[in-house]
Amino acid sequence: MVAQERRQSLGWFYLSFANGYEFRGATIIWAHGILTAVQRASELGIDPGGQVLCCPIPRKHLRRVPDHLRHRLLSEAEVREMLDGKSISE
Repeated sequence: MVAQERRQSLGWFYLSFANGYEFRGATIIWAHGILTAVQRASELGIDPGGQVLCCPIPRKHLRRVPDHLRHRLLSEAEVREMLDGKSISE
């Protein structure tokens, strides 16, 4: 499946990590798809474990994502303050 995904164009993906109801962090990764985004986060050492929610970031929204927030583990405060993030219950 990863080999098949690698044939897709590269793009930016938002990954959110959680364990049960506890937020563990998030990241924004350049990848071919969901599998390669998770794999890349692991390679970079920024996968804190847990369940992963992953979604592509449309190009029109990339201007809202500063370069310094990409390819690193983001705290809940950074997601809320810098990316206007909300919890599932909000």
